[in-house]
Amino acid sequence: MFMSDNIIKANWRPAAAVIFLVICIFDFLVMPAVFLNFEEHRDYSAIYAEAHKFTDPQVQVAIINKIELKITTWQPLTLQGGGMFFIAFGGILTGAAITRGNERTAIARRRKPIVDDSDRF
Repeated sequence: MFMSDNIIKANWRPAAAVIFLVICIFDFLVMPAVFLNFEEHRDYSAIYAEAHKFTDPQVQVAIINKIELKITTWQPLTLQGGGMFFIAFGGILTGAAITRGNERTAIARRRKPIVDDSDRF
């Protein structure tokens, strides 16, 4: 084992927060931009040429409408399933924050306050 248990115990809370942040950045910022870039570079010229082979304008419009329906937008993966990802990760991070606060309070109570009697009258 490369890391000791103390390092893992001390750093799992910040690591969980960073992982959550990275997942959100990719799901809401990076992947929509990448997906949009791929959608913009899709080549529909062959399909439009195929549609122009038909002489009936209604058939041409129907074919072009089917093409337009295929264009989609990015659906964030973390929002699927009713946002259960956020509920679960939020529970983990909330529990981590509460236990961290309790640990800090316990440490502060164990320390003896320094009383300086020189300021008293």
